[in-house]
Amino acid sequence: MLRGSAATAYRFLSEVVALNKNYFPKFLFPSSITSTVETQKVAEKRGEFNVYEAYPIQNPWTKYTEIPYSDLSLWEKVDRFITIQYRKSMRYETFGLLYDDILNDEDPVVIEALNRLPEEVRRAREKRLARAFDLSVNQKRLPKEQWTKVEDDVAYLRPYILWVRAEMEEFDAETLNKTDFIPFFSVSAEDYETGKVFKKRYID
Repeated sequence: MLRGSAATAYRFLSEVVALNKNYFPKFLFPSSITSTVETQKVAEKRGEFNVYEAYPIQNPWTKYTEIPYSDLSLWEKVDRFITIQYRKSMRYETFGLLYDDILNDEDPVVIEALNRLPEEVRRAREKRLARAFDLSVNQKRLPKEQWTKVEDDVAYLRPYILWVRAEMEEFDAETLNKTDFIPFFSVSAEDYETGKVFKKRYID
């Protein structure tokens, strides 16, 4: 109860700062609140929305491509070793794929996210998957110099997934009754397609 009250107060304070931030001294509020409010930008017209800025996602191994190995602490070196080994264990890099290429593309959320990708990004993804399928059928791997490099393995699809999921949750909050509401993460793909709760959902 105390945690819920604190969260409610924090959201209310954030809204107050957002509406009246010019009238309050900055030292009265945590820097996280003021910085969040000041960096938020609402698109004024269609096409200005940048999904990668709104939903930034960084793979666990990305930071280790930006920080020199000599600057890492002992724990960071251990974490780097575990993270890189985990990535290698998935073996998708040997087919020239990215991590986001192997996400479940039968999930309705992923399907909608793929539909929102820029055309050139979607075509590049389809080419990588077609090449990987051909290699897999012939039981081959790419030469090691053509494997996906760690610095090239970026999250290009998951920001779109978060965008779609946020829209769906907002739609649920506006249209569903409390008795019908089901948290999105607990609904399977089958429930999404055939369940009574989600049969009215349409995405423009």
